Amino acid sequence: MKDAVDWNTLLYETWISLSKFSEKSVPEIKRVELKFYPYRNGSSSLLWKKGILSGKIHESFLAADRTTAESLAKLLISRILGRAENSDWKESVQNYLNRQSYKPHRTKIYSPLGKHYDLERVFSRIRCLYFERDDLEGVRIEWSPRMGKRRLGTYDRETKTVRISPVLDHPGVPEFVIDHIVHHEILHHLYPVLRWKNRNVIHGPEFKKKEREFERFREANRWLKTVYPKMAALSLIPKS
Repeated sequence: MKDAVDWNTLLYETWISLSKFSEKSVPEIKRVELKFYPYRNGSSSLLWKKGILSGKIHESFLAADRTTAESLAKLLISRILGRAENSDWKESVQNYLNRQSYKPHRTKIYSPLGKHYDLERVFSRIRCLYFERDDLEGVRIEWSPRMGKRRLGTYDRETKTVRISPVLDHPGVPEFVIDHIVHHEILHHLYPVLRWKNRNVIHGPEFKKKEREFERFREANRWLKTVYPKMAALSLIPKS
């Protein structure tokens, strides 16, 4: 039985190793913080901030061989350091992911009916106003089980599910703000992520154009940037 890869040590050593070839001054790492997730697309990412190298790694790499783990580490760190990515690293990682058999996750269904807002009514209203000619067959909406304060809405393409954070199910949150977020998440169903210059573009030009068609777009964004943070600071929204 092969030994499991010590990811924290591997990333630290890889950072030191690749730093030697950098023309620019490379900051030191104080510590490494990793979390492993069962992302459906097999994606992984790293971020350096104030001496901390934090990462979200696909859980399948917990069982990866040393060569594959090193390839992923070099690939992710090269992106942070602005170094060229070796095609062999990409091929090694992609071949490993292709060999994995992903089982569909069982998704629990949650209610769209909240204490103050009925998301089914919101969805129906937005659909009639903005998406009457679009195919939303099978798309459903519900309140998220997580009390997310930063990420207020999500869309799961695999299950065609829009989830809205229950922090918005509050009498102090205007209805047009809920409408705006639901409108935004429906757009994710209609406009998938684009690939451009080796980057994922989540909100492409067409997406942004359609988003601004929401009648109270500016007003909703202004409320989210000015009023919502104050509500959170004063604990006027539920705690997670």
